[in-house]
Amino acid sequence: MATYIVLSSFTDQGIRTVKDTVKRADAVRETARKMGIETKSLYWTVGKYDVVVTFDAPDDAAMTALSLAIAGGGNVRTQTMRAAIVLRGRLRSRPSCVIVLPRGETR
Repeated sequence: MATYIVLSSFTDQGIRTVKDTVKRADAVRETARKMGIETKSLYWTVGKYDVVVTFDAPDDAAMTALSLAIAGGGNVRTQTMRAAIVLRGRLRSRPSCVIVLPRGETR
């Protein structure tokens, strides 16, 4: 499984229906689960991005399918990055984002 970080910004439609954002997040979690993708974390944030989510997906194709499903709702614009994990000073995959684990912690 690969880790992906998704940065999301509300569209005008998403802002108009912001009261439904928790329901939409639950729907994304369920859609991801059905696609064999685990939602690791989901945060509503303040700043350039409104929602930040991390997923563990089997491959880029599965994550792309989920990204397209999310975009199809018209409520957010997303930027997806595949994360790399540093273990013992070596990268496990080519990063667009790097997660550094504390000494002794493994994935």
